[in-house]
Amino acid sequence: MKKAYENGFRAWEDNWLTRRPVSDQEKIGSFLRDNQMTMGVSVVTTGSGARWFDPTKEQVDQIIKDCHTAVELSKRVGHKWFTLIPGSRDESNPLPAQMKGCVDLLNRCSDIFEKANLIYVLEPLSHPSSGKPVLLRTFKDGFDLCKLVNRPSCKLLADYYHQQQTGGDLIKNTNDCWEEIAYIQYGDVPGRKQPGTGEINYANVTKHIRDKGYRGVFGLEHGISGTAADLVKSYREIDAAL
Repeated sequence: MKKAYENGFRAWEDNWLTRRPVSDQEKIGSFLRDNQMTMGVSVVTTGSGARWFDPTKEQVDQIIKDCHTAVELSKRVGHKWFTLIPGSRDESNPLPAQMKGCVDLLNRCSDIFEKANLIYVLEPLSHPSSGKPVLLRTFKDGFDLCKLVNRPSCKLLADYYHQQQTGGDLIKNTNDCWEEIAYIQYGDVPGRKQPGTGEINYANVTKHIRDKGYRGVFGLEHGISGTAADLVKSYREIDAAL
């Protein structure tokens, strides 16, 4: 984190922050506050392998427990957004009906998050989770579910790596779903490394997002091709193009 700060980054992201010891969470929160850095997302739940439209009682209990854990974590670290993957898809049934069936459980999540003034962001994925096909695969899937839930705590995480593989058309899909997008993540395709290592024109994508008024965190959810210096260089090149 100190190295990132020295290189000009003013935010941090840690998907698995809930798995770290409480003492580490407190140290991270202290560093962020001392250096006026913003904490990005951490994962509240990967769905527990559940079909959220037809979960077992045990699965519901675990999901609700995870939401309460997120609230306690936010008190230590000070962040606002949590990634939520709303379970798996049943390929034999219509998707709209499955989404409608998720609303009750997501409303229970919203009840917990809104009391703490927090937001969970639904993440569409281009790969299975817990060995099962995911409910949300595209920005549009996430947008539609956000609209069904219709709660201020339920928003969309726009991960451009996943969207490029499942739906593409990044600028159009950004525009179509913009009303619900609350958080951004990057990764180039193929390889899921930093911008400039694949086919996505991240300078254009970033300029478009900034022109639309986004001033939140850009999560660098990708690996590194080369060295840390190469990573920094790739984002400096994007900055220079804005």
